[in-house]
Parts: sequence; C-alpha cells; structure tokens
Amino acid sequence: MKPKQIPFLVIAILFSFASYTQTWNFNDRVILFIEAKSQKSIVFVNDSLFYKNGKRFQLKTTEFPGKISEYLAFSIAKKTYLVHSGCGPVLEFRNDSLVRIDNSYLHNSQFGTTPFVYNNQIHYFGGYGLFTYKNIITRFDFKSGEWNQEQTYGEEFPEPRCCEVFSFRKKNSLYLFGGIANDPKNIREVHDVKPLFWKLDLATMTWKNIGSYNNKLITSNYNSIQIKDKLYLFNEILLEVDFEQNSVKKYDYTNHIVPKKMLAKNDTIYGIFENNKRKIYFSKKTIQDIKGKYLGSEPFITSYEGLIDKKYIVWCAFFLILSIIIIVYTKKRFQRNFDIAIVYNSKTNEFEFKQKKITSFEDNEKKVLYFLLEHPNEFVSLNQLNELFENSKQTESVTTIIKRRELTVNSLIAKVALITEIPESNLLLERKNAEDKRLKDVMLLPNLLKQI
Repeated sequence: MKPKQIPFLVIAILFSFASYTQTWNFNDRVILFIEAKSQKSIVFVNDSLFYKNGKRFQLKTTEFPGKISEYLAFSIAKKTYLVHSGCGPVLEFRNDSLVRIDNSYLHNSQFGTTPFVYNNQIHYFGGYGLFTYKNIITRFDFKSGEWNQEQTYGEEFPEPRCCEVFSFRKKNSLYLFGGIANDPKNIREVHDVKPLFWKLDLATMTWKNIGSYNNKLITSNYNSIQIKDKLYLFNEILLEVDFEQNSVKKYDYTNHIVPKKMLAKNDTIYGIFENNKRKIYFSKKTIQDIKGKYLGSEPFITSYEGLIDKKYIVWCAFFLILSIIIIVYTKKRFQRNFDIAIVYNSKTNEFEFKQKKITSFEDNEKKVLYFLLEHPNEFVSLNQLNELFENSKQTESVTTIIKRRELTVNSLIAKVALITEIPESNLLLERKNAEDKRLKDVMLLPNLLKQI
C-alpha cells in the first residue's frame, strides 16, 4: 500500500464506524468536508454539533455573521476555509476552531452561487441577492480580506442565475449549465434558464457558448458531484455525464442508496446518505457501489453552437479550399519565380536567364553578383559594397570608390531590368541602418538570384 493511501483508509474505517453509531434526521442541517491539513472528516449538524472522524468535539469560534450551515467549505493547499454562501465573511478552520480572516461584511447577494477555486483563490459565479439574479464572478483577495468583481470577456455571456447550477472543472476550464432565474414579465415566478452549456477559460476569463444540452433529461432537481472526468447527478435516477463522449448514461440505484451531502476522492464518494427510513448517516462508497441497473444512454449536447455547428463546418470548408488555393498558387509562383530568376551555374561559372547565358555583365558587376550570392536577400551596408571596389595596388580617395560603386550598381540594375523586364525600382530596396540612422543599408536584386 502506498503511504498516500493510508489517510484515506483511516477515513474509510472511521466512516464505516460512524455509519452504525450516528444518524440524523432527514431535515437536519448538515455540513461535510475533509480538513485539508489533517485529511480528517468534519461534520457540523444544526450549527451546534461538531464531529471529527465520527467523534464529537467542542467547537471554538470567534464571532461571525450568520449560521455555520450557511457556509461553504474550501480546501486550498493545507488550509480549510468556510465562506458564507451569500458572499462576504470568510472563516478559517484551524485547530478545531473557526477564525474569521476577512475584512468584508455579510453581502447576502450571491446565495445559490457556483463556487470554485482557481490559482488558490476563492471565486463565486452568479447567485441571488438584493432582488437580482447575477452572472458576475467575484473573487476573495486574501491580502486585503475583501471581495472584488472579476472582469470577464466573450461574445456572449451566461444568463444571470442561481441554485441548481451544475459545474465541471477540467484544468483551466470551468464548464457550467442549469440554474434558475425569475421571469422578467412576472418577477414572482422563477423558471429554468436557457439550456445552454457554457465554458469559461479561467486563464483569460472568457466565456464561450458551446451549445444546447438535453434539458428534458437533466433538470434542476439533481444534486451533482464530479469524479475524475465525469459528472454524476443524483435524483430519481443516477446520471453519468461524459462530456468528451457527449453522452448521458442512466442508471438505477443499488438498494436505493442516494447521497445527500458528498465529496469525491478519486472514484470514491465520502458522504452522508439517506436510507429507506429517511435517516441519514456517514459512509463511503465507490460510484460502482451506487450504480444499479443500466437504463440506457442519451446525448448530452443536442445542438452545437460553439463547436460543430453549421457555421463551423462552412468555415472549415472555406479554410480547406483556401489552403488548397494558397498551396497551388505558391507552387506556381515558385516555378514562375524560378523562370524569371538570374541563375548562376556553378559548373560553367556563368550567369543565365531562362537557360541562356548572359554575356553583358562586366567584371565589376560580376563582383557584385558574387557578393549577393553569398548574402542572399540580405540588407547590407554601403561600406560593405565599397570594399568590393577598392584597389589594393594604389591608394584611392573614398569619393573615387563611391563613384565606381554607384556606376557599377546603376549599370547592373539597368541591365537586369532590361533582361528580366522587372522595374528598376523593384531591384533596389533601401532602409536606414539599425545602429546608425545616418547610414543606409541596401538590398540588391531581392528574390532574383538563384544558384545551381
């Protein structure tokens, strides 16, 4: 057995003991979480009873707003936090005590929120409060102890919503769907939001509408939990949502085992379950323990809007045709460019155009051409060209060398333009020197010289 598995084995044993020694009524308010540092199970019942690994303890607290049952548990690194479900107060569970660490206040503005942790920071999406449903994301700043709203982006944004929102985390993406909101035409009535499946890129905080999901099968009455790469929903039947396979598999329950409060470790659910006498109790079970008879499968996403819709297919076809055109055009252009190139034949030591020898180039012009073959399509300084025209046998002034260079370059460009019918303006490119703006760099015969 691996050392990392030992704490979970201990938890499992203690859970099994607790399942026989302690039950509560169906309507009791129960909070369950695993303490991050000790990996022990923690349960609060009706804001007064505190259990650790099934054993009752005395809870020590500083003053905090609201009731314990109104708080949500988060594990970040080696610390465990309880955050008010309406946003605001943040408590740290430390040494069997609850210590308030925020400088905020009781917002009461995001009840029914969708909580998540990203970059070791607590986030809330959506929720209800102050007579409004929300689609904002708020983040708790541990340094200031305050909450801030995050800027989000996208062509579309999810409807404001709260409660019964299903979420699924994969790396730097948060997927969510479901939830309720009020009817603008009748504010006292609530309804399910549009059945759209949303993706939030957490690195950029950008929303994307992926498509419509099967809302006839998946309703807001389900409780959910993520186990590895699948989302499990519990109500009258068990639903296994596989996003990669775009499937929803349906199962009956084994012996009517229905989780009420739960958390997942690998493929195991640690939670509070309801028995057939409507009593709830501690236990641990694998998802296979809960799955009963297989009842069939249905698709999860019924119509794609952000992935494989008609627009996507049209765009794919367009880019495929465009790619073919570009490849054919580039190939023809390359062949055409080779046909109009001045080619240096290294075997005959001659320059050719359209497989005919060029006899009009003088020695100084050939010096420039040899230099360009060594520096193909490069900007070079005029000083480098001046070196080609220096006479080692006698001392000459700089003016003389520059005049010889200019005459040679101008003559060469004129001859090449006449041979190839390319405008002279296209045969000499100029720019300022990167190091000294007073100097000038040039590129002669760009993309025109070839060597075979």
